[in-house]
This record gives sequence, structure tokens and C-alpha cells, in this order.
Amino acid sequence: MGFSEQDHSTLIQVLVSSHIQLFAEGLHALLEDDDGVVLQGMATEKTGLKAALDIDPDVVIADKLMCEYLFHEHQGSFRTKVLMINDCPGLSTLEAEVPNLIRKGLAGILSCCSDRQMLSKAIRVVASGELWLDNETVRKSLCSMGLNEVLLTPREEKVLEHLHAGYSNREIAEKLFISEHTVKTHCRHLFKKFGVSSRVQLVIATTSNHH
Repeated sequence: MGFSEQDHSTLIQVLVSSHIQLFAEGLHALLEDDDGVVLQGMATEKTGLKAALDIDPDVVIADKLMCEYLFHEHQGSFRTKVLMINDCPGLSTLEAEVPNLIRKGLAGILSCCSDRQMLSKAIRVVASGELWLDNETVRKSLCSMGLNEVLLTPREEKVLEHLHAGYSNREIAEKLFISEHTVKTHCRHLFKKFGVSSRVQLVIATTSNHH
């Protein structure tokens, strides 16, 4: 496992971790040409991941197994943002686990079916302190959470889906062809309906099966 010794303070420092060597190498290769990222190393074993955290990367990209190890061993005692690559997209149990994983420190989930551009965007979103959930996870979560308990307009559902995907108010406005002010109004209505006061709280509340 190699580590960069250069000072890249203006870039996002990323560590890639997976218990599958080829999977880790593939992620590493995808990010090598990303001008906004400096790769800090690649960990394919739990012991290697533990040692790699000493370099204090901004973002750790990890598969589900490595994420479980991180949260079990460190219990949120590190500042690094964790982006999980959902390498088991067929498992329906993940959606029910999302709120608990977020409480433990998970910063985002990205489907293994995503492309290079989506990976790059997810890294930037979680590095900035926002929450990222890919559209596949959002759709499954919204279907399983019983939205019939809270009556939403079609536009509110769309805004909520884009919030889950990590888009900013401006990006949501562009995608829905509405003003940024209108997006903020929809967000306020969503906060009120779900009894929350922030975007992160809204995402957690609307990913869980319990309100």
C-alpha cells in the first residue's frame, strides 16, 4: 500500500478501501485522472485500513464490509468522511440500515453501478460536509418508508428525491425548471411535514421506516 507524501491541501485526499483487490484497483484507477483528488493509498485488508487512517484522508471510499469494520472499531472517532460503495445492490436490507449508518458517521452511499462522473460528484459532496445517497438507494428507501403517512405533492416528492441525491438548491431548481426561491419554499414545507429543521435531518427521517 503506497501513500502520497506531497502537500495537496487544496485537493480532496482520498483513500480507497475494499476487501476485493480488483474492486479496489478499479476504483483507484477511476480516480487517477481526477484533477480534484489526490489518492492517499489503497487498503484491501482491515489491518491495512486501520493503519491508513493515520494519514487522515478527507474521504474514505469503502465497500460495505470495510464500512462495517470502520464503524465497529472506531465508533465515529475519526474525522474522515466515509463514502460507501454499495457492492450488494440486490440486498433490500441496506435501506433499513441507512439511518443507523448515518448516525455512526456514514457520509454517503453510491451504487456500484454508478459511473466515473457520479463517483467524482459524490466525493465532492461528502467532502463538503453534505450527505450523498444515490438515486437507486433513494428510490428503494422512498418505496419502503410508507410515504402514505405523510401527504406530499408530486413536486415535493421530486425535491425530496433530489435532496437525497445530494443536489444543492440551485441544482434542484435547474433540474425542475423552477426558481431557487421556490425550492427553498418546498424545503420549508418538507421540514414542517416531517418535523425537522435541516436537510440532513430530513434525509434521515425520510430514509427510515419510522417517523
